[in-house]
Amino acid sequence: MNLIPYLMKMLDNNDSLTPNDDNIEIHELIKNDENLIINKIIVPNRKEQLDDEPYILSKLFEDPRQYAFILLALRFKKLISANTTAWICRDTKYKKRIVVIILKLRANGYYKSNVTLSHLQIQKLAFYTFGVKISIDLIKHTSVNDLNINYIPSCSIDNI
Repeated sequence: MNLIPYLMKMLDNNDSLTPNDDNIEIHELIKNDENLIINKIIVPNRKEQLDDEPYILSKLFEDPRQYAFILLALRFKKLISANTTAWICRDTKYKKRIVVIILKLRANGYYKSNVTLSHLQIQKLAFYTFGVKISIDLIKHTSVNDLNINYIPSCSIDNI
C-alpha cells in the first residue's frame, strides 16, 4: 500500500506544528500528484528517561520515517498533541485504543523484527510515550482486533 496517498486522504486541515525546547524537529516531505506539503514532525526529546529508553515507542521502529508517519496519522486523527506525543483524546475507550494501536503497530510490521511485548512493556510504552497510565488487567483483556483502527495501514517502508 502506498502510504503517501493514504495519509493525504486523512488530512482534514493544515495545522502547523511548532517545536519547543523539549522537542526534536523532523521535517517530512509528503507528495502526491497535485500537492507538495512539508510537515514538521515534533518528536519528544526524552533525555531524562534514559533508564526507560526501551519503553519509548520510537525505539521499537525499524525506520524513523515509519515513526514520523504514525505520529502524523495520530495527530491528524486528533489523538495526540500537535507538539508532543501526549495523548489528548479522552473518549470512553481511549486507554483500550492506545493498547490496540501499540499491538496493531506490531501486527502491521512497523517494529523491529526482534520486538516482542509483554503486558508490562505495553504498560510502560503507554506511559512513557503517551503519558497515560493503563492497568495490566486492561492490557491482558485487549486484543489487536478489539477496535477498528483503520488509520494504521500495513507497513511498507518503500512507500513512506
